[in-house]
Amino acid sequence: MDFSRIKVSTRLGLGFAVVIVAGIAVAALGGVQLNRVQHSTQLLVQDRLVKIEQVTRIQNNVNHIARAVRNIALLYDEDPREEQMKRLEAAHKDNQELYRQLSASITTPEGQALLQQLDQARTVYNESIEKAANLGMAGQGSMAAHVLMSETPPLQARYFSSLEELTALQRGLMQDTAREVQDLARSTILLMALMAAAAAAAGALIAWQLTRSITRQLGGEPDHATSVAREIAAGRLTAQLQLRAGDTHSLLAAMAGMQASLGQVVSRVRRGSEAVASASTQIAQGNQDLSARTESQASALQQTAASMEQLSSTVRHNADNAQQANQLAQSASGVAQQGGEVVA
Repeated sequence: MDFSRIKVSTRLGLGFAVVIVAGIAVAALGGVQLNRVQHSTQLLVQDRLVKIEQVTRIQNNVNHIARAVRNIALLYDEDPREEQMKRLEAAHKDNQELYRQLSASITTPEGQALLQQLDQARTVYNESIEKAANLGMAGQGSMAAHVLMSETPPLQARYFSSLEELTALQRGLMQDTAREVQDLARSTILLMALMAAAAAAAGALIAWQLTRSITRQLGGEPDHATSVAREIAAGRLTAQLQLRAGDTHSLLAAMAGMQASLGQVVSRVRRGSEAVASASTQIAQGNQDLSARTESQASALQQTAASMEQLSSTVRHNADNAQQANQLAQSASGVAQQGGEVVA
C-alpha cells in the first residue's frame, strides 16, 4: 500500500486505531486468562479446601464422640452423663450435615466410591458408639468400656482410614487445582508479555512507517519546512533548502521549485521595472525636448505674429497711400480733361 496517497489524518487515525485495537486485544486476553485464574482459585478456595475442612471436622467430631462415650462409661452421676450425651448427639448431628454436604459436592467417580466406603465405615462405627453410649447411660460402665476397648477401635480405625483416603483425594485435587492456577498464571503472564511485545513492535513499526512517510512527503523535518516557508513569506528568496538526493515530489521540493519560480518572476519584474524606468527617463527627456521646442515654436510664432502685424500695418499704410495716389490720379485726370476741354 502506498501510504503517501493516504491523507495524513487518515494515516494517523489508522496508526492509533491499530495501537488501540492491540491494547484492547491484550486487555481482553488478559481478562479471559485472569477470569480462568479466578475460576480456578475459587474452585481451590471454595471447593477443594472446603471439602478438606469438612473431612477434618468429621474427624474432630469422631474424636469428640469417642471422648464423650468414654466419659459416659466412666461417670457415675447421671447429670454429667447427660451433658456428655448432649455433646455426643451434637457432634453426631454435625457429622450427618457434613456428610450430606460432601455427598452433594463430590461428583467424581473416585470420590463417590470413597464416599460409599466412608458411609459403610461410618454406619458400623456409629452403631458401636451408640451401643457403648446406651450401656453407659444405663449405668453399665464396665460393659460400655469393654465395647470401647475391644469392638470400637478397629471400626474407628477403618472410619479414620476412609476419612484419610477421602482427604488424600481432596488434597490431590487441591494440588492439581493449585498447579493449574500456577500454570494459568505463568501462561497468562507469558502470553500477555508476548502480546504486549507484539503490540509494542506493531506500534513501533507503524510509528516508523508514519514518520517515514510523513517526513518523505514533507521532504524533511516540519521545523525546517516552517522556517523555509517563513523566509519565503518574508521575501528572502535565498533561503537554503535541505533536500534529499533525488527528491522531486516532497513539500520542500515543491517549495524549492516555487522559490526558483519566484526568483525568476522577481528577476523578470526587476528587468521590466528597469526597462520601464529607462523608458520613463527617455520619455521625460523627450518631453523636456518637446517642451523646449514648443517654447521655441511659440516664441517664433510670437515673432511671426509681430511681423504679421507689422506687415498688416505696412499693407494698410500702402493701401492708404495707393488710395491717396488713386485720388491724386483721378484728380489729375480731371484736371487734364478740363485742360483738354479748355484747349478745344
